[in-house]
Amino acid sequence: MNKSYRIKNIESGEEFQITDAGIMIGRDEECDVTLKSADVSRKHAVLKLQDNKPMLTDNASTNGTMLNKWRIRETESLNHGDVITIAEFSFVVIEPGAEADLTISHKYLPSNDSFAVEEGDGDETSFHISYPKPPGWDQDDLPEFEKDNSGHLKLMEDLLRVRRISGESAAGAFMELSDKGRNEIHIIPKAAQVSLSLGRSRDCDITLEDHTISSHHATLSLEGKLIKLRDENSSNGMKVNGKRLSETAIKSGDEIHLGSFALLFKAF
Repeated sequence: MNKSYRIKNIESGEEFQITDAGIMIGRDEECDVTLKSADVSRKHAVLKLQDNKPMLTDNASTNGTMLNKWRIRETESLNHGDVITIAEFSFVVIEPGAEADLTISHKYLPSNDSFAVEEGDGDETSFHISYPKPPGWDQDDLPEFEKDNSGHLKLMEDLLRVRRISGESAAGAFMELSDKGRNEIHIIPKAAQVSLSLGRSRDCDITLEDHTISSHHATLSLEGKLIKLRDENSSNGMKVNGKRLSETAIKSGDEIHLGSFALLFKAF
């Protein structure tokens, strides 16, 4: 039985131990994990144990490091089942003693963002960068698109399965869609009648810490087979799939915005 945290290359199955001294991931042959791609920086990212907890740091790479499909901006702690993506390479984090037979989705998500690609010559790193909207444009000027959350929903289902959360114990779950790389999951317990509060207050069942969230922002209620979400006269309101609503039934794949928080919902 393996007693160390490790990462597993989802494509090749190769495993690498995470050590106290740290392991370097990059294109350079001297790296502990060498990735042959022009999109990978020479010394791209570092994994190391800190107080027996695996930590991931992007090493000021050109194209960034993704954690659960979101680009990290600072050092992030890792959990069992987390997925690290660098260019076209994806690795799953495996905790000590756990089996390595995880199947995690590693397909790229479709994006409406526009970007330019500057290809490097020879041994240089290719450069990918998003370009900004024209001056004077804001989000309201953009056309409405039907958002495809199938990739995020698949990731959520994988994370729930890894953490052994199913319909036997839960009615549903929310996953935070965060640009900081941490997709935290909030569980809705299974019960005949359940009501959960969402808000900034520590008294809420689901606490969302941000100044754009009201103390008691919204209430979720389980009514038979329906799961309903109601805005509690919050300052910044509630949107479901881009539409501002005061109350609605929600279903798997719905994206809920409360203040600056984006939550993906899954029903069991």
